[in-house]
Amino acid sequence: MTILDYRDQFLDQAYAREAVRQIARHIRRLRPHVVVTFGPDGAYGHPDHIAISQFATSAVLAAADSGFDAGRGEPHTMSKVYYLAWPASTWAVYEAAFRRLVSHVDGVERQATPWPDWAVTTVIDTQRWWPTVWKAVSCHQSQVTA
Repeated sequence: MTILDYRDQFLDQAYAREAVRQIARHIRRLRPHVVVTFGPDGAYGHPDHIAISQFATSAVLAAADSGFDAGRGEPHTMSKVYYLAWPASTWAVYEAAFRRLVSHVDGVERQATPWPDWAVTTVIDTQRWWPTVWKAVSCHQSQVTA
């Protein structure tokens, strides 16, 4: 696992080209078949989630481009990019269990916007990894204040 040196709640202020370069370098090093990231909406409008979606999506393209200087590694093309995309039924279960997810940006409340069922093309069963995910999320203080 690699953690890049960006501050929580300030990723949207990062220098985009450098963030894309760092992610593209890791893609070239690891050579994955698939990348999973937030969708363009950032799940519920969270600026960090929107930023990582943009950076990761751009890095997938950059990693495949032989003209992009990622610092090292041979270009690598991936099979797929998946976005976290929850339909209304999943958001309803999540919000019933935890709370309504909102983000306030420049005085404007943003909230979860479910994806229509027809737009969800792939479902990955992650239940097996839930204990690991919960342990990781529990370490992220801004995620467990509820």
